[in-house]
Amino acid sequence: AIYHVHTQLNIEHIGPGLGPGQTVQVTGPAILKPVPWGNVAYQVVLIGAGLGVTFATRPWQVI
Repeated sequence: AIYHVHTQLNIEHIGPGLGPGQTVQVTGPAILKPVPWGNVAYQVVLIGAGLGVTFATRPWQVI
């Protein structure tokens, strides 16, 4: 199993060993090397916050 985790955030650093747009490949049995859902959830929270700020300040760029 190979998992690709893409970070689409335009920030300097995301978690340990992760950067903007970096692809993380995890090979081997999925049960032994699971996807780091903590990092994924963290990125989703940051994306949501960024969209909220963008919509509050520049709604025409979101719509």
